[in-house]
Amino acid sequence: MCGWCKKFLIEIAAEYDICINSLEILPDHAHLLVSAPPRLAPSRIAQILKSRSAKAMFERFPELRKHYYGGELWIDGFMIRSLGVKLTLDDIKKYIKEQRQGALF
Repeated sequence: MCGWCKKFLIEIAAEYDICINSLEILPDHAHLLVSAPPRLAPSRIAQILKSRSAKAMFERFPELRKHYYGGELWIDGFMIRSLGVKLTLDDIKKYIKEQRQGALF
């Protein structure tokens, strides 16, 4: 399921000119490093990826409905951090890569 979800997120992103530079899916959350055109607000990017992936996952894996009653796969919130002098692209990529050490699948 994890591999399928990663592939699907990358496909969704490409449809909207969003580039996923790094991606890790953990048991209870996901980390994505994305770049996107300025016409897409960060909140819109989160909305696109979360809504499209949830719908597709419920269709592909109907057993998820037993665990996520009401169709709420992802929580409402998200966290955004921008890059700058104190936080580099390499820092973010390293952090996301290190998250897979705690992954259960």
